[in-house]
Amino acid sequence: MNARDRVQFRIAQEAARVMIEDGVEDYGRAKLKAAERLGLRDVRQLPRNDVIDLARQEYHRLYRDASHECRLLSLRRIAVEIMAQLEAFSPCLVGDAVAGDAGPHSPVTIQVFPEAPEQVITKLLDARIPFRETSHQIAGRIGFVEVPGLRFFAGQSRVDIVILAPDGAGRHWVRRKSQLPKLSLAELRRLLEDQPGSSPDRNTRWTT
Repeated sequence: MNARDRVQFRIAQEAARVMIEDGVEDYGRAKLKAAERLGLRDVRQLPRNDVIDLARQEYHRLYRDASHECRLLSLRRIAVEIMAQLEAFSPCLVGDAVAGDAGPHSPVTIQVFPEAPEQVITKLLDARIPFRETSHQIAGRIGFVEVPGLRFFAGQSRVDIVILAPDGAGRHWVRRKSQLPKLSLAELRRLLEDQPGSSPDRNTRWTT
């Protein structure tokens, strides 16, 4: 490993720590914060996002404790409950709750594909789930595009609903260069069916 690779490796490790422990979701911000902590000023030596993803996986492998599995199960249970409400829009669970890399700040991120965003809003209102409108950047067919989203909390866990076009445009999440790992509602139910305590919590407290 040459000097440049060693620097990038150190930044990737620290950036992974920043994302997991501090809840920073933006790769660029995490890289800059990591470089600042390490006293490194040459931004040309910042690592690629996929290198940070590998560092995040290694971090979880080394520091994962009993609470990690409970946290991951909790996020997936929340996802099942919400996806069941939004089943008409082909919901997919994406992000850390799929990859198994859920940290203390990881949200439940669900992609939906309605004909119009208002359909999702109506479903949440019918389910008496309060929310606020937000937006997300996703990689579309030509560069990055901004798409509508909805955000709320299930207990202490943040939930992000990413609203995408039903024709499949922009199905690649901005955090991944490769095909995004995802779980449909049926796949998630199969994953959870043999796990103890995996039934949805009907007393979930929904907040904005």
